[in-house]
Order: sequence, then structure tokens, then C-alpha cells
Amino acid sequence: VDEDGRFSLHPLMLQFATEKLAAMGPARAAALRRHAEVFARSMAPWRDFDVIDVVPALAAIAPEIGNLQQAWDTTIELRELRWLADMAAALGNHYQARGGLVQALPRFKRAEDLLVSRASEAPEALCRVALEFAALNFWLADYQAVERSAQHALAAALAARLPRAERQALNALALAAMRQGKTEQGADLLTRVLTSARREGADREVAVFAGNLCGLLRELGESDRAESLALEALQGHRRHGHAVGEVSVLNELALIAHQAGHFDSAYSRCAQALEVIERHAVMALRKPVMLTLQASIRLDQQRIDEALALAEASLAEVNRVGARSHAPALH
Repeated sequence: VDEDGRFSLHPLMLQFATEKLAAMGPARAAALRRHAEVFARSMAPWRDFDVIDVVPALAAIAPEIGNLQQAWDTTIELRELRWLADMAAALGNHYQARGGLVQALPRFKRAEDLLVSRASEAPEALCRVALEFAALNFWLADYQAVERSAQHALAAALAARLPRAERQALNALALAAMRQGKTEQGADLLTRVLTSARREGADREVAVFAGNLCGLLRELGESDRAESLALEALQGHRRHGHAVGEVSVLNELALIAHQAGHFDSAYSRCAQALEVIERHAVMALRKPVMLTLQASIRLDQQRIDEALALAEASLAEVNRVGARSHAPALH
């Protein structure tokens, strides 16, 4: 029994048990099926990361990551497609929060390929897996892959009549368009999903989409409207205790202030975001973003030594968590 009260086996005993299990034939398959079903069901409460408290969710998922990976692999082997719908958000968000994105990609690719080939059997599973695969590829700066997965998710959401997932897929397409320089297209898509979320009274979604849209409006030079949406989103995320969203919007407010030449205000917004990151310790991919922005602000203030120290700290984080999408801005 370890310090967290969890059971484990000595490596030699584990090897012995694994060999015995492998020789059990049908009994092995039955044991793996029971294991996968249990852990798929245990992840079901974490299906929707924009309507739950993210920090406790990630804290609950982390100790089970080995079981979750095994359950995912078994589910694909057994073609129990609907179980993937329960596990996709948990597995994807764990890697987005803790880093190690590259090792998650093969699992999601196998699942997405299988689900696309049998799309009519489990459209909700396809939708959820494709959305998470898109998010992972976004952090790795493969925006064409983001678009492919988001299109799969959108088609599946429409087939399964999942309006919330449809908005999430359009949001992913908008962000991919933004990163590929198609800012107006992205803004049009996000305006569409924000309008839909407002119409349905989906307050948490409104905060997410408003926060994303303000970045595109900033790029288009609509700073006042961007700031108004960012402040609305910040209030929404704080109201719902959504720490990841709060950090994202503080980043946008810092960029808006920086662009306007309000350097001290911009640096302060970054510091607030870093405090949230450190307090929750679940947003590894977002820390280098804030450090780089602080470095950029100090550079514009001609505080070169501070800028360099912040950039080097950001580089160490990028290398640690594998945040490829952020590397160009940092360099």
C-alpha cells in the first residue's frame, strides 16, 4: 500500500501475474473486459470539462491514468465503441493539463480511425474522441489535423443531434482557422457559436466562446469589443470556478493591454494568471505562454535581463511539457 493508500504489486510479482494472465485465454479477455467497463464507467462523470470543476476532476483522474490507458486499449481491442465516449475527455484533458501530449496521440488516432470506419454505430463516441484529438493536435501546432478531427466531430454531432458538441466542433474549427491566418473566418464561426450558446442560456459555454472570440477580434483590431468580451468571460469563469478558462482570458486581457502600450497592466494580468496556475498546478501547457508574454512585455520596456530570464524559464517549460505550438512565439 503506497502513501496515497493505493495498492500496487512488486515488479516481479507484476511480471508473474502478467504472464499468468496472458496464458488464461478466454478468462483473460473476460478479466480485461470487466476492468475496461469499470474504468470507463468511473470516467463518465468527467465527460464535459466545461460544465464541471476542472481542478477536482483532474485530481481524480490522475491516479487512475494507468488503468485508464489500459481500459482505452482494451476498449479498442474489443470494439466496445461507446465506452470511448466516457473516457475521451478524461484522457485528453489529463494530457493537456499535465503534458506528455505526444504519447497520447497514437491512442487517439487508433480510436478515431476505428470510429470513423464505423461512424453510424457510435456517433457520440466519435464526436467526443475527435474533439479531444483536435485539442491535442492544437497544442502540437498541427492545425490541419485539428481541422480534420473537428470536421469528424461536427458530422458526428449533427448525426447524433448534439447541439453542444456541434458548437464545440465549430469552436475548434475557428481556432484552427485563426492559427492558419484565416482570422475573419474564425471570427465568423465563433460569433455563430457564441450566438447559439447565448440563445440556449448556456452560461458556461458563453464564457468559453466569448473568451475565444475576443482573441480573434483583437487580431482584427477591434480592441474595445475584444476587451468587453474578455471581461465578460473572466466574470463567467470566476463565477463557475473554471480556473483554466480564467487563465485563458487573463492571457487575452494581458495581450490587449500590451497591444495598447499599457505594459504594467499587461504584466499584472500575466502575474494573476501565473498565480492561478501555481495554485492549481494542473495547467502545465499554459505556464510557458504567460512567461513568454511577460518576457515580451519586459522587452518592450527595455528591461532586457528580466526579459531574457523569463524567456529562458519559458523555454524550460516548453521542453518539459512538449508545448510545440508555443515554441515559435517563444523563439
